[in-house]
Amino acid sequence: GNKQFDAAINHCKNILKRYKKSDYADDAQYLIGRSYATLNRAKDAIKEFNEFIKDYPGSELSANVYMTVAEIHFRGEALEEGIAAVEQAVAVANTPETSQAALSMLIASNKRMGSWDKVLRNAREYLSRFPNAADAVDKKITVGNALIRLNRYVEAVDYLKSLKFEVDSEREPEIQFYIGEAYFNAGQYDNAINEFLKIPLLSQKTKLPWEASAFYFAGQSYEKLGRSADAIRMYQEILDRPGIERDLKLQARKLIDKLNNLN
Repeated sequence: GNKQFDAAINHCKNILKRYKKSDYADDAQYLIGRSYATLNRAKDAIKEFNEFIKDYPGSELSANVYMTVAEIHFRGEALEEGIAAVEQAVAVANTPETSQAALSMLIASNKRMGSWDKVLRNAREYLSRFPNAADAVDKKITVGNALIRLNRYVEAVDYLKSLKFEVDSEREPEIQFYIGEAYFNAGQYDNAINEFLKIPLLSQKTKLPWEASAFYFAGQSYEKLGRSADAIRMYQEILDRPGIERDLKLQARKLIDKLNNLN
């Protein structure tokens, strides 16, 4: 594998020597940097990308360069530098594809940093610029999640309740779960229970374990209200229902034992 990359790097360097001013020069310079990045030779990659930024300021590949630089920084846990590089990618992106990819990466990066105000702003910008994107529903859910994380619970609930009508049955329980989570985080445990229990009652079965999560958080809500018997009833549902993963059942068993020991 590495031999191929070395060959690619040498080939690109030869192109650059011969055709420094050609239309392919920026591609060659980009591929050298990418190859070094793939080989985990971070210093070499950054050096080549810095050359690129200096030599080809208006290139359509500029955003890709900054995104790759960001990936290198993230791999090295240099999060601040990574975010700065993604922001540069967004700023220089000059095609719809790279604009979309860069903005998407910025949203994911700010999520990792827990910068939810930026996540909210970026996700809204993404949706206004790319309303028909394949991942538009993901970004809409991100808006709802950001509102919850920013303690804007009333807005979050209103937003998610209207979003529920836009999505298919595969995504609906996920949104229903976040509505419950908004009430739970707001300390409105009765409302949270009502919303969580809509999932096993009304939602269609999906590949992801929303049902188990709903019973778990309904149980947690009952515990917050000091209603241990009802909490145990919720955890028992996780044990009794078929199709729920063994790990989740073991966790439910522990929660029941803990509550029984307290009583």
